[in-house]
Formats: sequence, C-alpha cells, structure tokens
Amino acid sequence: MKVAAILASFSLVVCQFCRGAEPPELQTLRNSYQAAVIRTTKPLSETYLAELKKLRDQYTKNGKLDEASAAQTEITLITSKLSAMASTPELALGAEVKVLEATAVIPAASPEGFKLPPLRRGDKVVLSYVSGMWKCDGNIASVNPDEEVTERGDRARLVLAEGPKNKVPGSIIKMVPPGTKDKPFVYQVQTTREDVVLRIHSGSDNPKAPGEVTYTVKVMR
Repeated sequence: MKVAAILASFSLVVCQFCRGAEPPELQTLRNSYQAAVIRTTKPLSETYLAELKKLRDQYTKNGKLDEASAAQTEITLITSKLSAMASTPELALGAEVKVLEATAVIPAASPEGFKLPPLRRGDKVVLSYVSGMWKCDGNIASVNPDEEVTERGDRARLVLAEGPKNKVPGSIIKMVPPGTKDKPFVYQVQTTREDVVLRIHSGSDNPKAPGEVTYTVKVMR
C-alpha cells in the first residue's frame, strides 16, 4: 500500500509538470541568469551601437552610400535589441528582430526580380502570396504560383535564388511551395550572403515573360 501511495503521489507530480508547471526555484534561477546576461551584454551593445553610428557617418561623409545603408541596417537591429532589453528583459535574450517588412512586386521578366537585403546564416525569410499572375512563356499571365496545381508546374513557382550575373539568372536556392496565402512559408538562411533575390523559377531571362506577382516579405533575425 505504501508503494502504491508513493507511485500515485509521483504520478501526480509528473502530471503537474506535464501541464506546464515549473518549480519556483528554477524560475528564479532562470530569471537571475537572464538578468545577469543582459547586464553584461547591454553595455557592449551600447558601445557597438555608438561605433556603428560613427562608421555610418564616416561612410556618408565619404559618399559611400551603400556602405552607409548597410551600417544603418545594423544600427536598426541593435537599437531594437536594446529596446527589447529595456521593455521586456525576460524576452530579450530570445527575441527576433524584424530586419525587413515589405510588399514585393516581382515581375516575371526579370532575373533580379525583388532583391532581398544582405542575409545572415540563421535569418528567417517569411513569404506570403498576396495577388497576381505570371508565366515563364507565352503572352498571357495566367499562372498563380501559389496554387497547388499549375499549367506550368514548378516552372512558374516563386524561388529564392542567387542574383543574376551578366543578366543570366543565378542558381536556385529554394523553391517556394504553394499555399503561402493561407500558411506563410518560412525559409531559414543556411549561408550568409548578399545576393539573394525572389524571382520566377524559369524564364526570368525571357524579356517577354508576362505578368507579375505580389508577396509580403519579412526577414527576421
């Protein structure tokens, strides 16, 4: 009977933890750890931010606008992280920061399509179809790349690809599946790179490829 009682008591404790309960000591220890990490990283982030602003201003002064824009992107990222540390310290350590949120209009007849900002390994690209039709050939834009079945198969899908070289479409990195209007597609970047574009799977080098499509694009870091 004693064994049965012990087992019943143990089962009750296990069930409590299955429901999401945590020992208060664990919560306290975790909170202390997060606070200590933030105390350590915040001054480093503030110093990094100050140096970034100096670098941006120097680039601007020297007329290096692309470099200044890249520095500003990093400034925005670090500023957002510092804001998270101040407003929601319990979430700051694991918080994702939005690097880009845009409505991308992507023409079929363009190997560059829509150019994404420089991406880092681990970034998440979130794509959702909004509207539009296109085609890799012919004269009439009649294919919705977000439909399950299309008259051109995968040739008319949206893809993430390397940017073009000498107007030649770059290699495909990842094809975007159908159904993103209902369930956004999330791609986690595998390699840091600066030349990723959104374009039609095939025929982007065809200057007569008809139509364009619109997707919402977010890059999370």
